[in-house]
Order: sequence, then C-alpha cells, then structure tokens
Amino acid sequence: MKKLAVFILLLLPHTAANAASCSTLDAINWLLGQWQYTSSAMRFDETWTAISADTYEGSGTTTVLNSGEINNYEALRLVAMANDIYYLAKVKSNTLPIAFKLTQCAENIAVFENPQHDFPQKIVYRLITPDRINVSVSAIGNDGFILRYQRNGEPETY
Repeated sequence: MKKLAVFILLLLPHTAANAASCSTLDAINWLLGQWQYTSSAMRFDETWTAISADTYEGSGTTTVLNSGEINNYEALRLVAMANDIYYLAKVKSNTLPIAFKLTQCAENIAVFENPQHDFPQKIVYRLITPDRINVSVSAIGNDGFILRYQRNGEPETY
C-alpha cells in the first residue's frame, strides 16, 4: 500500500504539469505554419498563424484538382480564454462559427470536441513528425476521415 501511495504522489506533479501546459496555445504551437494534403481528386490546404499569445488564426481550403475550383473554405481560429482553449470554425453553411473545446492535450496531440454539433463532433490533430500531421475528423458512431498533411512552409509567429 505504501508503494502505491508513493507511485500516485510521483504521478501528481506530472499530471498537473500536463493540464497546466494545455491551458495556453504554446502547448500546440507545432501546428503553426502551412500544411497540405493531396488526394486523387482534391488538395487540402490548412494554414495557422500566431496573432498573439492567446490567438492563432487559420484557414482551410479544399481545391478540386481537375478544375482548380475552390470547393470549400473555412476560417479557423484557436483562442485561449478562461483557462480553456477553443477551436472556432466558420463555414459558409453556418451563420455563426462552430466552437470545439480542447478536451485532451499532450506533447503531440490536441483533441477538440463539440458533442452537440452534427458533424464533426471531434477533431484530432496529431503531430507525427515535425513536418507531418494527421487530422482526424469524426462524430459519435462515425469513423469520419483522416487528412495526412505535410508541412509546406515555415511556421509564422507573432
């Protein structure tokens, strides 16, 4: 029993440090920069720029390869406020931005969730290498899809 108590006490500072580090955007600054993924029919571009210590602005564009037509555009924002981080996505089909709260954060992963939204309900950014991220987009009971981005430029900072 004494060994278990010591083990738990050793874990507490580590857990508290991880929780504290996820209350600022510094925890996910690896996301900054330009990213691109190309499938057989589409090109997906995502860009993130640090505007301040509390705000990253981004954009997501989907381009049809055959025609060069932009099929979809999203204005994105990451905002740190009230000790939480929110992912805001403004899409043409919604009048207001859709908010997703950061629910899990570690060295190489950021999970944003909004269970009340129809699709997606969960967006997971995972750093694979310094030049590669996977973005998983899904809903409860739906596998969704994964975008496998490659870095396409140097990160921008404020």
